[in-house]
Amino acid sequence: MSQGFTSQLPVPLPVAQGGTGVTTSTGTGSVVLNTAPTLSQITFSTTSGIIGTTTNDNAATGSVGEYISSNVPQASGVSMTTNTDTNITSISLTAGDWDVNGNVYLEPTNIGAFSAGKIWTSTTSATKPNDSSVTGILGSSTFFNAMSFTAPTIRVSVSGTTTVYLSARATFSAGTLTGYGNLTARRRR
Repeated sequence: MSQGFTSQLPVPLPVAQGGTGVTTSTGTGSVVLNTAPTLSQITFSTTSGIIGTTTNDNAATGSVGEYISSNVPQASGVSMTTNTDTNITSISLTAGDWDVNGNVYLEPTNIGAFSAGKIWTSTTSATKPNDSSVTGILGSSTFFNAMSFTAPTIRVSVSGTTTVYLSARATFSAGTLTGYGNLTARRRR
């Protein structure tokens, strides 16, 4: 004696009998035989896309658009030594893909022969990367009184929590020099 077998899978209703001939499940397990329930789809367009925030809120930690920053005000400027890579500030980024930007203002006091300044962002503390990731200027002491630089935007793609540094180096022969500015990062994806 043979036992009957009953399929647990939905059977598509043939087109000739008013169906689409295709069975599709939604995320909740409901079966779509024709037009209900509605399946939502992302539609790409050259004039519209994924809607961003429409108010002044912040993206949650781990969400696209998350923003992290550190600001060192003028009054808290970091004292620098000539020809020495110096961290101005740092931020901690969690795993993800980030765009990182930095800005540093180098301000001398009673300085002599201020002839060079460079800034950069890096995942290595107080260590200048190759020159393609550095903003800087060389000149003579008669040209510079103070300098403000914006570091090139870099991509930081990390699999775990990582510190990113905003660093600078200046060349001067006398007096004191402080650096201050800000470091920002926005999660791209």
